[in-house]
Amino acid sequence: NTLLKKVKHSPLLTSNMIGYFDSFKYDVKFDKSILNVMPEISKGRATICFNWPGQWEHLTSRYNEAVACDVIPLVWNGYDTNNQLVADDFQRIKSKSFEELQEKLIKLRDDDFRLKLLKKIKDKYDSVVQPIEYYEKEFEKKMLNYLDNSK
Repeated sequence: NTLLKKVKHSPLLTSNMIGYFDSFKYDVKFDKSILNVMPEISKGRATICFNWPGQWEHLTSRYNEAVACDVIPLVWNGYDTNNQLVADDFQRIKSKSFEELQEKLIKLRDDDFRLKLLKKIKDKYDSVVQPIEYYEKEFEKKMLNYLDNSK
């Protein structure tokens, strides 16, 4: 929240905060439907992806939403430590500082740089993400296994 508050109040940045926050008012109200939020996400150049402490190898839906909306997903320090989706070191906020994040957000105003980075991110994403049918079968297997073991 401290970092997002600094982004929200930085005179050098423009932000579009979606959801609820402790110390400042959102720009766009939270909505459970991604279809209602996607037009707002698409207005941005970048977003920041965080993870719960100790869950660094895990991914969040924020990353996928960003890629779908042609928004650069920047990641906080140890997010996706296995680099399943992170395609470029530029995406990482290594120092865990607002100043580093702000520098990167300002750099992303350069459309040539941003579009090249976005292509690299999308190329990696496309190379590792499976078709929806794969995930449906995996989910079905897990559900059936759970049901068989719960009897």
